[in-house]
Amino acid sequence: GKDGAAALLAAMLADHTRAHRHEAWAARLDAHALRFSASAGAEAWTFSITALAEEIPEAIAALAEAVQRPGWDAQRFRTLKARAIAAAEKAREDPVRVADELWRPALFGAHPYARLPGGAPETLRRVRLRDLKALYEAQFHPEGAVLAAAGAITLERLRPLVARAFHWRGAPRLRLEDIPRPAPPKPARIVRRMPTTQTTITFATLGVSRRDPMLFPAFVAVEMLGGGGFSSALMQALREKHGLVYGAYAYLAPRARRAELIVRLQTQNAKADEARALTKKILARFARGEFPDAAVEAAKTRLIGQFPQKIDSNRERAALLAMVAFYDLGVDYLHNWQARMRAVRPEDVRRAAKRLFAGPWIEADVGGGDAQDRARR
Repeated sequence: GKDGAAALLAAMLADHTRAHRHEAWAARLDAHALRFSASAGAEAWTFSITALAEEIPEAIAALAEAVQRPGWDAQRFRTLKARAIAAAEKAREDPVRVADELWRPALFGAHPYARLPGGAPETLRRVRLRDLKALYEAQFHPEGAVLAAAGAITLERLRPLVARAFHWRGAPRLRLEDIPRPAPPKPARIVRRMPTTQTTITFATLGVSRRDPMLFPAFVAVEMLGGGGFSSALMQALREKHGLVYGAYAYLAPRARRAELIVRLQTQNAKADEARALTKKILARFARGEFPDAAVEAAKTRLIGQFPQKIDSNRERAALLAMVAFYDLGVDYLHNWQARMRAVRPEDVRRAAKRLFAGPWIEADVGGGDAQDRARR
């Protein structure tokens, strides 16, 4: 594979255009106080531009130029590629990143979700400029794309600016609905020895999709398990009661299809076996629905209270609006989010917990010792 090609393409499109070389492009953005970024995720590219109200026309024009008029400067490609390889090599000093490289292929197999969006050193080295051009020609078309804006802008003002600036046509070769459903994984444990005094233990399994009816109960279940800081079940048992870990948490990554549910803890090497065993007991208890209704209500209260913090800036609001439109969640999704969370019942959470935490689990252990892998299935 050539994992990381999408991220390199995003970097190229943000770096320069056909009309503006790198230095001129940076000067144009600076002259109009525009903050522009591009990134590649598992399912989409994201372009973000922030501007003062009076510079909105220039911001839309700059966004359109970046997306529609790539520059394909060979020297800049070599520079950005070298930078990406160096960053990927540096990232391998982080046990969490190493764990990500281990559990992804074990969980997803040949599925596209197995790919690291930013790539690995060996996959990035295989990427050529012609690969980025081919990827751009195949995927950069407006059907399925979303434009979201927040702040001092109205739809009436935005619509003619977009109509004047964007002239692309057609549909991408691969659409969101073309992503296949991941196959159920087989249980596995993979061990990577690294010269560290700590062990990072990651459990991974399939979670829920963005449009799954079980999404909101799943949010609550994961919050109870490991999303609530020191009040979570993992931190209470592993750290507060037994002193086994430095930290423990869980998170859900809902996408168009079922993607990863991650449970992660960091512990001393000597305590890794005990921490791992206790974590498995907690997961089994949650899968059986053995938690009090009061814990469900407390998790709901935390999530509802945190929601306003997710929309307290224009950038965050625009990102959430884009997510809602991209996954076609409905225009009332954000308006009704807190009400839908309040409506979650303990029995809903128990059904979600049974589905989420029963496994099968992929376990990736990264800890002290010589560098080597060991897998058991």
